[in-house]
Formats: sequence, structure tokens, C-alpha cells
Amino acid sequence: MPNRHYDSGMELRQLRYFVAVAEQANFNRAAERLHVAQPALSRQVGALETEMGVPLFERLPRGVRLTPAGSVFLDRARRILAEVESAREQAQEAQQGKVGTLRLGFSAIAVKNQVVPEALRRFRLARPHVQLDVHTLVSPEQVARLYNRTQDVGFLYMPPAAHPALRFVELAPYRMIIALPRRHRLAGRAVLRMADLAKEDFVWLAQARMPWIHDELLAECLGKGFSPRIVQQADDSEAMLALVSVDLGVAFIHPLQQAPMREVVYKEVVDLGLVWPLYMAWRRDETNPVVTSFVDLVIQIVGGRQAKTRTRLRPRPTPARSATNQSP
Repeated sequence: MPNRHYDSGMELRQLRYFVAVAEQANFNRAAERLHVAQPALSRQVGALETEMGVPLFERLPRGVRLTPAGSVFLDRARRILAEVESAREQAQEAQQGKVGTLRLGFSAIAVKNQVVPEALRRFRLARPHVQLDVHTLVSPEQVARLYNRTQDVGFLYMPPAAHPALRFVELAPYRMIIALPRRHRLAGRAVLRMADLAKEDFVWLAQARMPWIHDELLAECLGKGFSPRIVQQADDSEAMLALVSVDLGVAFIHPLQQAPMREVVYKEVVDLGLVWPLYMAWRRDETNPVVTSFVDLVIQIVGGRQAKTRTRLRPRPTPARSATNQSP
């Protein structure tokens, strides 16, 4: 026999009416509980019985009683209504950004910025049912994942102007520093300038890993009158510092990349103009409430920290002179 396919005319309202009548064992009391007219309630339950093709109630002089079919259907109806209510609550929570998945990317050193762990901690406390999917990735990989929508938010080091489809918030600007072997002739200097490094051997960040930093650093050196003698390139700061520690050369690094190494010292270079900011990036067309609520939280934290910094740096007002000390 071929399968029959048809659209059910059953409504959730009819299931609610049926459950109320079954629990009250009386149409009038069920109507009062539901705040509907009794005739309308009777019509809807009758339509449900017609749809089911079986009687669900025995009509008695003073009420109703479930039929065997009605008893079976009551259990299923309650389950359906409970599932619908659960789905409704989850949909509302999703709309409010309280459930779902947040896919985050980090550069390896981003978590050393205080904003990032604070944002993760506060977001986790506020939305414990949101699943965090976290990956450590270099900045170009994060940008690619943001564009192909396999990542929602990134903490990265990339020039915003190159990516108009993304939005950026600067978390903090960082000025690069120089890592030197501890026995290096410049290690004891209180002040270093770019000219002091003109004849040094350099360990350089590989261009494939961070192209714009590679190129900006090169341009910075050329702008200061020398072409850096690059003896070795490395893929990450750990490798760079390891090479510096064995006196292979000196290396420009991000200040958050400093690691306590016995054979390495770190120095500021006062005329090194390259700033390497940490950004939060996300898509301009983002509408997922989970993502936008996290972005808003980070922006709030950054704004609060900037306000505190301005307060600390604001000069104290000069006390006003008392009236008795003022000149006439």
C-alpha cells in the first residue's frame, strides 16, 4: 500500500485545550482556566477528535472522561507542549545572546592583554550557556576565517584600512622593543636609538607569518638610514628569542612577547616609530546576538580602562585661593 502524505490541521491551541479539559475533566472548568468561551473550547476539542479520527473523551452527564485513546494521546500532548515551550525559551535566549556558540580567534600573545581574559571571564559568567570555540591563530588566518564566516571575533594585529568589510576596535597600542643577547655591547645602555642598531645582525619575523609587520619594520629601518642585515627569519617569537639567546642576532619583538630568558635582555628604542596595536575585529554585517553582545562587552571594558587612564593622567586642579588671600 503506498504511503499517504497529508498536512495535519492540528494546532498547538487545540493541544492546550485538550490537556486542560483532560486535567479538569470538565469543559466548563477548563474554559474558565483558559479564559475562553466554553462553546469555542468544545468546538476546538471536537475538531481535534475529527483530525485524530478517534474519540478522546467520553461525554458524561457531569463532565468528561478520557477514552483509552485519549489517555495515550494526553501523555504525548504534554510532551509536545513541553518541547514547544522549551524551544520557545531557547529561541528567546538565542535572540538575547544567552545561548549559542561564539567562535573566537587569538594571536598567541593577545591573551596577555588584560582586556581579553577579563572579557572572557565576564562573558562566561553572564552567559554560561554560550559555548566558546577558541583557536590560536596568526592574524592573516583569523582574517581569512572572519571572511569565510568560520570565526566570529578575532583578536589580532592587522591594519584596519586593508579590510573594509570588517570592523575594528583598538584594545591597546604597543611600541615594539628590541631583544638583545645579554652579553651584547648594547645590553647595558640606558637609551637605545635606531642608529645604534644599524650594523647589527637581525633575527627577523618571517614575512609569510606577518607580512605587514615584516614590511613596516623594514621600512622603519630604511627610513632611519640603514638596511637591516637579516641573518635568519623565524615563524614566531619563541624561535626568535631562542636565536637571540645564542647570540645569532638581535630581534624586534612585540612587548607582550617578552619572556624571562636568562640570556636575553629587552630594551626600548626611543626613536622606533612603529606601533603594533592589538585589535578586536568582527564582520560589519554581523547580526548574531551572541557575537554582538560579546563585542559590546569588550568595547565597554576598553572604554572603562581608557576612562581610568585619563583620570590618572589628569593633573590635579590648583587649590583656589581663599578670599582672605586674594588681592583687592
